Parts: sequence; C-alpha cells; structure tokens
Amino acid sequence: MNIKKMLPFLDDDSLKQLVDLILEGKEESVSLKSVIPFLSDQATMDLFNRFMNKEIELDISILLPYLEDDNLKELYRKVSKGEIEGIDEAKILPYLDEDSLKEIFNEYVASK
Repeated sequence: MNIKKMLPFLDDDSLKQLVDLILEGKEESVSLKSVIPFLSDQATMDLFNRFMNKEIELDISILLPYLEDDNLKELYRKVSKGEIEGIDEAKILPYLDEDSLKEIFNEYVASK
C-alpha cells in the first residue's frame, strides 16, 4: 500500500498515528515533511510544542510555513539566544510577520 497517496483522505487521528510512527522510526515509506501539510492546526501545534519541550527531535524548518506568528517569534528568540540548535535563525526570518520583524529590529537597535 502506498500510504502517501492516502494522506489527503486520512482523518486527524490516523494522521497523528502516522506522525508517531514516523517519529518512532517505525514508518519509512513516507516522510514527516510529506504528512505535515495534511495535519490540523492543533496537530501542528502539538508537534511544535513537543519539539520546544525537547520531547522529540525533528528538522523544525519543515514546520515553519505552518506555524503561527507567536510561535515563530518564540522559536526565533530561542534560536538567537542559543537555546535551540540545529536551525539557522535566518531560515525563520522569511516567515515572521512585519510586526515581529520590527519588534526584533527595535530590540537590536535598543541594545546598541
């Protein structure tokens, strides 16, 4: 069975099960990157929170297009402070909203 072809038709619980299998290394026929576009907002947030709480390891850059502005700003701050490694802060910048970018810039200027 080609599970990748089923992704658009799976319900939230099935997608969550699939994500868990991928994270556990038990599913290799489909990547997490392929599944993420089909996840609910809540499932995406759960993944983000698990990553931020260091419960799971993943390439966080695959979640960037699906994160809320506040989450992106939180991630950027932690990466820039060195609290989170494995992603260049420059990869996050294109996903930050204008207000967040302005806020980060103003903090930079104020620190000078």
